[in-house]
Amino acid sequence: MSQHAPNCRRCEHFHVTWDNANPLGCTKFGFKTRQLPSVDILATTGKQCAFFTAKEEQGQQVFRFQRPAVLPDHCTFSITG
Repeated sequence: MSQHAPNCRRCEHFHVTWDNANPLGCTKFGFKTRQLPSVDILATTGKQCAFFTAKEEQGQQVFRFQRPAVLPDHCTFSITG
């Protein structure tokens, strides 16, 4: 048995809250935390999260930002000290 908590970001019960002190939450267990909820569950119970349910892939393309190798000609910046 693995002692690694599942990745909550891939669970349908995971959500991001508006609470700056506890920005991550689990709707199934009904709590908010600073770290991934599955890490808290593993630390508290010593067992993996029993309600982890993988999100269904909907074929949506994930946006990944990539910095351009060279700035375009119309972009300038200056460093002031």
